[in-house]
Amino acid sequence: AALTVKYITRRFIMEYDPCIEDTYTKHEDIDGQELSIHVMDTSDKEDSDPQRYLRWADAFMVVYSITNRESFQTVRKYLENITQYIKAVGKELPVAIVGNKIDLERYR
Repeated sequence: AALTVKYITRRFIMEYDPCIEDTYTKHEDIDGQELSIHVMDTSDKEDSDPQRYLRWADAFMVVYSITNRESFQTVRKYLENITQYIKAVGKELPVAIVGNKIDLERYR
């Protein structure tokens, strides 16, 4: 999503195709330790296989648009998949829910 591109490049893009799935890498110095952060920006397609990206992740960020009620309601589906996966693998993995487009709150 545009949010991912903004994080990786520190630039905002005006046009973005939300149907494209892509991966990005960013190198960050966090508390004096150099880390490689790999981000898989998944598309929101009904036919996508969530197991593929669940196995890939060490953390999850579920992003929804505050201007789109349907995108917020979809969060539950993702959280159910993530919760089932975490229980199945027996790991503790961080999960964040992010409300995006806060600057467009007046359009709610």
